[in-house]
Amino acid sequence: MRMRFLVLTVLWCSSTLFAQDYFPENDGVKSKNNNYTAFTNAKIYSTPTQVVEG
Repeated sequence: MRMRFLVLTVLWCSSTLFAQDYFPENDGVKSKNNNYTAFTNAKIYSTPTQVVEG
């Protein structure tokens, strides 16, 4: 019984050594976003009292 417990403990501990072998990085494909948005006939509120009409 003691030997079985020891073997199971060793197997469990050795399996946790390989729990996370991949660390993701943010070095993937990077693309520039050159999309522009134009607002027409819009009211833009900079502050509650200041309005920019376009």
